[in-house]
Amino acid sequence: RLMKKLAMALLLLGDRGRSVEDDYFRRKDRELLDRAREQEAVAACRRELALALGVDDDATIGALASLGFDAATVPLLEIVPAVQVGWADGTLPASERAEIERLLTRPGMQAAAQAGRRFVNEWLARQPDGDLYRFATEALRLRASRLDADARTSLVNRIVEDCSAVAGVSGGVFGLGARSSAEADRIRAIAAALGAKS
Repeated sequence: RLMKKLAMALLLLGDRGRSVEDDYFRRKDRELLDRAREQEAVAACRRELALALGVDDDATIGALASLGFDAATVPLLEIVPAVQVGWADGTLPASERAEIERLLTRPGMQAAAQAGRRFVNEWLARQPDGDLYRFATEALRLRASRLDADARTSLVNRIVEDCSAVAGVSGGVFGLGARSSAEADRIRAIAAALGAKS
C-alpha cells in the first residue's frame, strides 16, 4: 500500500514536472515568435523607407531608421539642410524658425510634417545631433545620384534655395547682409555634398 502511494506521488511529481517543462518551452516559443515578428516589422519598415527614398544603401537606411525616419517622414529629409543652416550660428532665431515652419507647409511636405511633428518640434527646440545632418545629407546625395539630370538639378536647387531662404530672413537691411559667414559656409558645404554645380 505504501508502495502504491509512493508510485502515485512519483507519477504526480512527474506530471507536474512535465507541466512546468511544457510551460517553459511554450513561453520560450512565444518569445522567439514575438522576436521574429518584431524583426520582420523592422525589416518591413526599412524596405518601405528604402522604397520611399529611392535608395537601397543598407547603412544609410539603417541609420535613418535608427533616427526614427520611416516612409511617411522621408520628405522631411529635404528640410534637414535648412535646419542645419538655421542652427549654423549655434542658435535658431525666431525668424529662421518661422521660415522653416513656412517651408513645412508646402504641398508635398504637409503630410510628412504632420507625421514627423515630434521630429520637427525637437529640431526647432534644440540643435540636432550631427548624425542627423550627416545621414540626411548622405541620403539626399544618394537619392540625387539616382535621378536624371533635370530631376537632380531641381532637387538640389530646391534644397539650396530653402537653405538660402532660412539664412536670409534674419538681420541685415532689406535682406542685405543677413546671411552670416557660418551660414554661407554651411550652404556651400551642403551644395557641394549634394553635387551642385558651382
